[in-house]
Amino acid sequence: METTFLNKVHPFLNHEDPIVRDFALRLLEKSYLANECTFSLVLESNISRSKKAMHHIPLFYAREFPMSEDNFLQLLRDAEMYPKGTEDFRTAVHLLLGAPSAFLKENEEEVTKLLDKKGRQYLDELLKLDSMAAPELFAELAKLAAAIETRYDHAKFMLAEVILKRLSMRKDWDRKLVGKMIFQALEGDFATVHEIFFVMLAGIERMDQFTSQLVKLLFRELDDDLLVEEAIKSLIKIGTDEVVDAATPYVNDEETGPFALDIIREIKSEHAEEVLLDLMEEVEMEPVRTLVAYALCTQLSVRSIPSVEKVLNEDHASWFVDLTEALYCNCVMNRVDHPQLKQWRNELKDMGVDDESMASFFSMVQKKEPVKVEIKIGRNDPCTCGSGKKYKKCCGK
Repeated sequence: METTFLNKVHPFLNHEDPIVRDFALRLLEKSYLANECTFSLVLESNISRSKKAMHHIPLFYAREFPMSEDNFLQLLRDAEMYPKGTEDFRTAVHLLLGAPSAFLKENEEEVTKLLDKKGRQYLDELLKLDSMAAPELFAELAKLAAAIETRYDHAKFMLAEVILKRLSMRKDWDRKLVGKMIFQALEGDFATVHEIFFVMLAGIERMDQFTSQLVKLLFRELDDDLLVEEAIKSLIKIGTDEVVDAATPYVNDEETGPFALDIIREIKSEHAEEVLLDLMEEVEMEPVRTLVAYALCTQLSVRSIPSVEKVLNEDHASWFVDLTEALYCNCVMNRVDHPQLKQWRNELKDMGVDDESMASFFSMVQKKEPVKVEIKIGRNDPCTCGSGKKYKKCCGK
C-alpha cells in the first residue's frame, strides 16, 4: 500500500487549493514514504509559489525527504536567491546540510558561501565523518551523547543523526550492539541519550525484531519527550503490521492514546486502516475518538467518511485537531463529491486556513528574536525561564 499511497498523494503536492496541497505535504512529512520524486515535486511547488509571491511553506515539510543530486543542485540555486536570515533561507540550508556527503563534497565551495561561522564548522565536522572507521564513529557518538546529556544542543543532535545514518551504510560493525543497548535501556530506570541513539538506529535499520522492546520503552517513559519522539519515529520507520498491533492496546487511554495514534496514523497500510476503523466503533473518550477520526482521514480512507462526518457533527474535540480540514481534504483527494465540500471550504477560509494567513504566521516567526541561553543546564533539569517545565520541553527544544 505504501507505493499506492505515495502515488495517490503526489498529484496533490501542486494542487491549486493551498489547503489540499499543504495537507498532502503533511501526509508525507512524518510517514517516511517520500522518495526523490517527492522532493522534486516539493521543489516545483516551491517555485510555483515563488512566482505567485507566496511563502515557501513546502520546503518546511521536506526535512525527511530523500533527495537526488538534481534536487540538491536546484535547492542550492534556490538557497542562493533567498535573503539570508529568512525562514526560507534557513530551511533550505538545513536541507542542504542533510544531503548525502557526496553532494556536499562536490559543491563544498558553493555551500560554504551560504554558511556562517558555526555552519562552516558543522560542515567541516560532517565531511570529516567519511574518513572515520566504525569504532571512531561510535566514539564520536558517545562524546555527543555525553555533551547532550549535560545540555541539549540541536546542532550536536543533528550531527549524531548523520553519524547514525553513516553507520547504517557500513558493514564493519556488529548489529547485535543495537539490541544490547535497547535491552540495557529497558533494564535501567531511564534511557540515557546514548541509549536513545540506538533506539534511533533501530529505526534507520528497520529492525523489526525490536518492535515490542521499543513499544515498552516508549510507554514506560512518556515524560522523556526526546525518547518518546525518537521511539515513535523508529516504530513508524519499521512500519509493519506488528508495530500497529503492538501500539493498538495503548489507544483507548487518555494519556497513551495520542502517542499510540501517532504511530498508527503514519503507517500507511490496509491493516492500519482496518485497525482504525475498528477503533472508531470501540473508543469512547471524545478526544481519542477525534484523533482516530483524524488518523483515518490521513490514511485517505473513503470508508471512514460517514463515521468521521458523524464525529465532526456530534462530538468533535476541536481543541485536539480540526476535523473539518482533514475531512475536506480526504474527500477532495479521493474525488468524493460530498454535498458539504463547498461549506467546509468556506469554513476553512473563514478560519484563516489559507496561504495568506500562513504567510503572515511565518513572517511573524522570522521577525522573532532568538533566545540566548547562557546557563549550562541538563535536559531533565527545570527550565530557567520559570515555566515549571523541564528544560528539554521548554527553552531547550
